[in-house]
Amino acid sequence: MDNKDNRNKLSNEVKQHCDNKRKLKVDEQIKLQKKCTGQVKRKRSPCSSTDYEDNEDARKFRKKSTTHEKQIGVSRFATKKKSFDSSALKFSTSDIVADFEMKTNSDDCGDFDDVVLKVTFMDGQSQMFLLQLKHSENMKDVTGNMLAKGKGFGILKYKESIQEFENIENVSFMLYTNKSTSIKNNEKIVLQNKDKTIEEVVVTKLQQLDPKELLLMTRKGISDKKEETKVFQFELKQSSGSVKGLDEFLKHFYFFANQTNTTGARSQINAMLREECGITDATYSSSFIEFMETWWSGNFILTKYDVVAKLAELIFTPFIQTISDKKCTEKSKLLREAIMKFDMTIVRDTNEEVIANIWNETASDDEINLTSDKYGLRLTETKNLPSEERSKVLWHLNKVPLIVKVEECHKERVKCAIKLLKRVEKKKVVLLANITKEEFTGWNVFQDLSDLPNEGVYTDIIKHFAVSLQGRQSIFLDQLLNFDQENYRTIETTELIKMTQEVVQIGKNQKNAFENYIPRSVSTISLDINKMSEFCKKTDSVVIICNVSQPWNEAIRQLDLHVMELDQYLELEERNKCVILLTSNKWPKVPFDDICEKTKKNVRLLQVLDDESCSSIVRTRVDEMEIFTYLDYPLNVICSPPGMGKSTLMSRLSSICPSSYWSVRPKSLIQMSYGTYFPALQLIRHSAAPSCPKPVVVPENSHPVL
Repeated sequence: MDNKDNRNKLSNEVKQHCDNKRKLKVDEQIKLQKKCTGQVKRKRSPCSSTDYEDNEDARKFRKKSTTHEKQIGVSRFATKKKSFDSSALKFSTSDIVADFEMKTNSDDCGDFDDVVLKVTFMDGQSQMFLLQLKHSENMKDVTGNMLAKGKGFGILKYKESIQEFENIENVSFMLYTNKSTSIKNNEKIVLQNKDKTIEEVVVTKLQQLDPKELLLMTRKGISDKKEETKVFQFELKQSSGSVKGLDEFLKHFYFFANQTNTTGARSQINAMLREECGITDATYSSSFIEFMETWWSGNFILTKYDVVAKLAELIFTPFIQTISDKKCTEKSKLLREAIMKFDMTIVRDTNEEVIANIWNETASDDEINLTSDKYGLRLTETKNLPSEERSKVLWHLNKVPLIVKVEECHKERVKCAIKLLKRVEKKKVVLLANITKEEFTGWNVFQDLSDLPNEGVYTDIIKHFAVSLQGRQSIFLDQLLNFDQENYRTIETTELIKMTQEVVQIGKNQKNAFENYIPRSVSTISLDINKMSEFCKKTDSVVIICNVSQPWNEAIRQLDLHVMELDQYLELEERNKCVILLTSNKWPKVPFDDICEKTKKNVRLLQVLDDESCSSIVRTRVDEMEIFTYLDYPLNVICSPPGMGKSTLMSRLSSICPSSYWSVRPKSLIQMSYGTYFPALQLIRHSAAPSCPKPVVVPENSHPVL
């Protein structure tokens, strides 16, 4: 089997069949193209589009296909391609088109083999367009006589070439040319078949065009031609009946004259790219034309998804960050998994150094070769793609997101690309920009940790990503969120990206804050009698409360504790059951040492100060290193008159306290109109709520409210 036969056989396996018997589904496209690629490599066909680097014949074939217009002596090949490139742009950005499948050089569509297009509209209806593009540098008018003859523009020739079509109800046959025409509305044309039988038709020049039926109509006002495109149909008036189905064929046949030439087509493409995509650089319009050239010379089925993806790629190109695996870690694998669950990820701190270098995804050589050829990303005959092009190829394969750095001056241009991608199944992007997810309605956006809880990877991230509070020993995010679930809104992708490489510090590092430091000590006061029950059960202690008033006596006896008068306790032989001992005496008169000798439990001595508070009595004041042992309530307030060193003490405690403690410094001087210090009080009440199990140490500015 020679190379030409190989080419035909392999090409047929991926061509879309245009009749109602055989139609290639979009989801079969990649499978067939991969199969074609594999067979081409084994057989070394000169028409391989994916193996041409190693095949001299293949390189010659590719060169021949891209310079075909020189061989035929005119530029009609380039002209007809560029005139249709603008049409591909038009229906890719059309609001009435849901999707389309487009194939070229189909050998089962008769003379309408240049372009086969199946369009699905937004209302669910479908239409098939079969096109023959007859462009020429010879601008002689197309006459009625030329349409009547059997060759060239002959209508009967085109009718006879589609005998295989049994049902043409939703099919439009279109004959395109850049030539002018002299035929007029209502003109009669006598068609003559091979048997010299006469068929008479009447010309109708169409004025009102249905955009669904004639979707590929050249746009008005963007041509270098003085005349607009003319569209004609033909109606059978007198028939001998010798040409079966001629009447039905003519109802679906359209003749387009005055189509634009190469210069006009390029102007048309530039104008559409500028209007629809915001692309003004001629380099990118040339890239789009090269992309379409690849489709013309290959066996690819082109869809709306493909064209829109290419347009978005062109818009993004100046801002794309090249990906690598230089900073891949086990944690970055979790973050990649999270990113790939969303349409868009926003990173508001543009730390592209990390986010662009945590991607180790790859693809097979067949996938890389096929996709790079399809999207016009292989511009040289080298095996290895440049890193930037490889990033684009992996994006087109949906292996990675496209990472785009957006400066303020380019924000609107990038939004044009995002708007384009909404027309198809969204492709994943990471935007490094000072923007918010509220700007992108209809997109599934990942901006902070609050976007993740419905995803399985959320649990893995909060158990492995760590932070350090004020420079202390690190804790995992799940511990941080146990303090306050609202924190997940403040942990954005910027912080998560940093956490893949290191422990992120929250707050100022308090270590070595002061070279010369005098150790402090404090006394303790309890403000909540209800906490006494928890304390006694937790520590298994005997608590002696001195200076007990009647209100205290009544309140303590309501607690679920074993309460007894101190005098009665001293007379007992078995003293292990008692927990709370009450006395009206002040602490110096209490036989504290004697009680300690007669019980195995810890003994604590409290002195009632007033009806609302009591103080722990110890031999010495509590040293700062013991504060976290004594201050074991959910909320602990350090207070003293101004100038006594509270701020210095808090800086010291912040650097040495366990990770289970917060050091909070509310600005309580923000006084409200009614004389209270509401912001600080609100924070403290929130911190001491039952949902916040972590103890909090708060400095006080000696205001009565605290």
